[in-house]
Amino acid sequence: MIKKTLNKTFILSIVTAVISAIFFILAFPPQPHADLAWICLIPILIYCIHQSPKHSFLTAFLCGLIFFGTKLFWVNNLLNFDFIAFWVILGWILLITYCALYFGVFGWLLSSFCKFIDKRIVRCGIFTTATHNISIMIAAGVFWVGLEYIRAKLFTGFPWVLLGTSQYQNLPIIQIADLFGVYGISCLIVIMNAGLTFFLLRFVYIYTKQKRPKIQFELLFALICLLFSWQYGSKAIKQFRDPSKLEKIIISAVQPNIPQIIKWNPQEVNAILETLRNQTDLAAQSSPSLILWPETVLPSPINYDMYMENFVKSVVQTNGIPICLGSIEVKSETFNEKTKRYDYELSNSAFMVNTNGIQDTIYRKNHLVMFGEYIPFENQIKALKNISPLGFSCIPGKTVKNFKLNENIEFSTLICFEDIFSHLAAKIAKNDADFIVNLTNDGWFDGTSLPIQHFSQSIFRAVETRKPLVRSTNSGITAFVQSDGSFVVLENEKGKFKFVGFLTYYLNIPKTPEHTPYVKYGDKPFAIPAMCLTIIAAIFFRIRKNQISKK
Repeated sequence: MIKKTLNKTFILSIVTAVISAIFFILAFPPQPHADLAWICLIPILIYCIHQSPKHSFLTAFLCGLIFFGTKLFWVNNLLNFDFIAFWVILGWILLITYCALYFGVFGWLLSSFCKFIDKRIVRCGIFTTATHNISIMIAAGVFWVGLEYIRAKLFTGFPWVLLGTSQYQNLPIIQIADLFGVYGISCLIVIMNAGLTFFLLRFVYIYTKQKRPKIQFELLFALICLLFSWQYGSKAIKQFRDPSKLEKIIISAVQPNIPQIIKWNPQEVNAILETLRNQTDLAAQSSPSLILWPETVLPSPINYDMYMENFVKSVVQTNGIPICLGSIEVKSETFNEKTKRYDYELSNSAFMVNTNGIQDTIYRKNHLVMFGEYIPFENQIKALKNISPLGFSCIPGKTVKNFKLNENIEFSTLICFEDIFSHLAAKIAKNDADFIVNLTNDGWFDGTSLPIQHFSQSIFRAVETRKPLVRSTNSGITAFVQSDGSFVVLENEKGKFKFVGFLTYYLNIPKTPEHTPYVKYGDKPFAIPAMCLTIIAAIFFRIRKNQISKK
């Protein structure tokens, strides 16, 4: 009898995890079914209401493992380069396991909360009052946001495929990001999932017990939250599209599409520079105010190699249009007496070149890629530098910098995956830049889902700050994003993004920009309190479990 019960519990756990995971997978790009995000948690929530915290942890963890294993499978594309297969696969396994733990902890927390708040659970899982059910809905939203925020900050942070980013094309809903950040959308989705969960459970209870239908306060609460967000979003879209409050600026973003495997090959230097010149000359025919080249686009550092500097200057002077570009920067060089070699301090930087030459302003990437642009503890353990995938490590910058385009307009840059970090975009907005430029290179992951996942997250930086954003990618998605989250991307007639080209479009710059609540206060009013409550709840339930075990 016990064995049969265990088998049923095991099968139910697997089925629940798989169904939720499938919904999660389909809700995120490149799959076009974002509406499934509004129901993806229902199987997990039903399971957590009925089952023990331990089983809820394992089921939610399995769901996360399947979801992240699929959505982060692009990590394995590094096998196409000179990376050791063992370390790539191990890194992928560790990464998806780490991310899945947050799902597991969510299941454990929610189940523990359900068991604590009311032990009198009828067979269908409905609590004695709608108030209790709504408190569970709120707790679910708080726990989810708290855990997402921890994942976004812990170990330098990995805020990838946060639940709210699944709605990057749902313009009315994502406007609340200027109040709460992307975490507000995540919370709304969880509350809506919970409201639908209690609606289904109530429906089953009424049908099986032949009870008289009552007002569904849980679903009503969820719908009120959704209606508030929708109404706020509709007004915001209208406000930030008012032409009388906007000033247009034309920009061209070049996409050279240089294969990563030849990017640093000395024999390909002339071909790379020729591609950049040709595309820039074509883009200049539309007389944009600025031309963008992507991250580390030059084969050697612009501030160290005179040939590169002169090349860029010649392109600028030919067209009379300034270029903002990404390049490795040599910050310093010293001769090492022991090795009889020069040691270099390098940064992943953005430069501005106009007809007068290179501007003094240089932006150095603040948030480096761990195990990509640096190895943890490499300064303490020198041998670790030998395993750097690039052959060198970068020195991070510490501040954001504004580039002056003209007397009235300034902009700031984010390099590579910095556009997934909301606090960096908020810093730019506080520094009163008029728009944001993202220079990136997703060439390591050509043919995978990473470019579209990366792009989907950058949209929220524009909405959070109400600063329009333009992306220039080597290989990825080159795009213009307005301050309401609407966007235009560089694609061919077949809907493909991977090709050599450029995109000339406009950004709507607010004439009288104001700092949004999110820029002013960041995550202090919402995500940080949610994190604190989540940690307190975890400690409380852990202590309570220990006390019960002793009895």
